[in-house]
Amino acid sequence: MLYEYNGKIYIKPFSNKIVEVEITKKGNEFDVKPMKEVKVLTPEIIKKMSEITLENAFKKANKSDKGSLDAF
Repeated sequence: MLYEYNGKIYIKPFSNKIVEVEITKKGNEFDVKPMKEVKVLTPEIIKKMSEITLENAFKKANKSDKGSLDAF
């Protein structure tokens, strides 16, 4: 499951932490790679984060690159 928090995309590999990810697309396949930013979940973060689909996460992460959205 992917999550959005403060305009960034995260995965939750542990019950108490989230890790920022980078999403790329080649053809019809997505690649989700963890980055170095790890956040400990606090009640404030939990309130502000929301679930997001892989396709929508990719679109948000690449919204400044108009050419990458042509495939949709």
